[in-house]
Amino acid sequence: MSSETSTKKAKKPAPAAEQAVAEEQVSGFQPWHLFFIGTLLASAASAVAVRGTRPENVVFVCVTVLAAGVAAYAVYRTLWPLVEPGAVETPEMLGGRTRAALEREKTLALRSIKELEFDRAMGKVSEQDFQEMTGRLRTRAVRVIRQLDSGSAAYRELIEKELSARQLAGSRPPAPGVDAAKAVVLMALTAGVLAFGAPASAQMGGTGGMAGMPDARAMSGIPRPDSSVPVGTLSVRLVRGQMTNVITGHPVDFIASGRTQTAKTDENGRALVRDLTPGTLVRASAVVDGERVESQDFEMPDASGVLMLLVASDKSAAEQMAKTAVPGTVSLGGQSRVLVQFEDETLQVYYLFDVVNATANPVKTEPLVFTLPDGAGNATVLEGSAPNAVAKGASFIVSGPFAPGVTNVQLAFSLAPAAQVAIRQPFPIELAQVAVMVEKVSPSMVVSSSQLTTIREGNEGSRTFVLGMGPAVKAGGVLALDVSGLPHQPTWPRNTALSLAVVIIGLGIWGATRTGGRSADAAARQQLESRRERVFAELVKLEQRNKGGKLSDADYATSRGALVAELERIYGELDTGAQGPRGDQGLAA
Repeated sequence: MSSETSTKKAKKPAPAAEQAVAEEQVSGFQPWHLFFIGTLLASAASAVAVRGTRPENVVFVCVTVLAAGVAAYAVYRTLWPLVEPGAVETPEMLGGRTRAALEREKTLALRSIKELEFDRAMGKVSEQDFQEMTGRLRTRAVRVIRQLDSGSAAYRELIEKELSARQLAGSRPPAPGVDAAKAVVLMALTAGVLAFGAPASAQMGGTGGMAGMPDARAMSGIPRPDSSVPVGTLSVRLVRGQMTNVITGHPVDFIASGRTQTAKTDENGRALVRDLTPGTLVRASAVVDGERVESQDFEMPDASGVLMLLVASDKSAAEQMAKTAVPGTVSLGGQSRVLVQFEDETLQVYYLFDVVNATANPVKTEPLVFTLPDGAGNATVLEGSAPNAVAKGASFIVSGPFAPGVTNVQLAFSLAPAAQVAIRQPFPIELAQVAVMVEKVSPSMVVSSSQLTTIREGNEGSRTFVLGMGPAVKAGGVLALDVSGLPHQPTWPRNTALSLAVVIIGLGIWGATRTGGRSADAAARQQLESRRERVFAELVKLEQRNKGGKLSDADYATSRGALVAELERIYGELDTGAQGPRGDQGLAA
């Protein structure tokens, strides 16, 4: 084997046993899988936890969780070698030392001999001391050189171990951990998509005040434990279409543990069943005008009773109103108002409109489209609103026909927090009177609008509101409302953090792909490792052909010897280039 020194630095190939273990682990569940899945699940949970806020906040929280996951994995990779000695890849040992260390020791011994010869010629060392020291140095140099020259035996042993490990890995069936890992990753990705893709109405449910509930149909069949209801009691309210349209004297079936009890609704549309054992599986159902409405199966709680709502479609009223509706116009009544509240660091705006049909007949009109102000988000229709009102993108659409009298339309959306917010709301129909209520959350907050002729402050409980009144707004007109002095968090920390995150990710990618001044060494080592893999593949095929009886003993021995010799040369080059001495420490020095 060659013993010449080298300035190259490269990573020593792992022993065959370690490579076999690594190959076995690659096909199974890896530690980074756990960190990756945990980061995805944490991101999904964070997205749900901060629902109702601006999308930028959700993205920032998820990026923070991602950075925390990457940092946690980096810490794991840093600390793991300290507690697991086998986790550190060490070079193959030749007689207890690496080849690079032996090369360095040989070079130092030869250099010391030359320096002693020079010192003796200069008269600095006596002949007796020279003979004694050079004798020890020559003995050590000879021992090291012999150990280097005998390295081929160690390489051959290493090759045989590696060959056995590869043959064993090739005959072993694939590990079942891959499919399981893929399934868990897929579930985590699904959870993240569901969290990010949650509908706006669900996000509005996370805010307080008047915007917390979905419409009646969304609440149908969902049990709600309530401490005001006696333990073991299930109270079901049966309505048709809207909360106010209760159904009285109608039977409701309660199925508990396979037994059915029937109770009729009272004047408030409620049917009760009592003395249900806690933990009993219960389901409630009713048939209204041929339509079956029922709840989900649930267990009775131990500490309270349960309230429930069952909502049937109001088909007859809608059909009758559609038949008798006549063309006409509607307007927004004087009780219509705009409510602005500051909740969860977001400005929540509520439109509480009364659509008035002053005629005695149902009226059909073009759909009323309320285009929301710039920057509006999380649009939703509130509980108690007419069923013909829907939120669609950046607008609300209220479709006819409209029954005689008042149709309640309750809408909500959010605006990004800022020191000053401008609301510009166009109206598709006439607004009889402008009425605005803005919660005053800071002494410096100011509400201004040229359309408000009267502005005053009032209290409702512990809250202070700015109340503004103004004249009518004609169809096609715009309500202009400015709110300044709002408490808000500065955006520069968030923007700075996001910029730093992007820079860190960019630096990480750049550092992972850049080899710097070691590009030539890295390329050379990569070529050697590629050669090693190719030769090993040929050697494995040769062994398989020999076991199949396709080769003669002479051809097998010749081919195997050539391949093993090639592998010995490759391992020698890799070993010599692992940690060679500096260029100024070679034999020529």
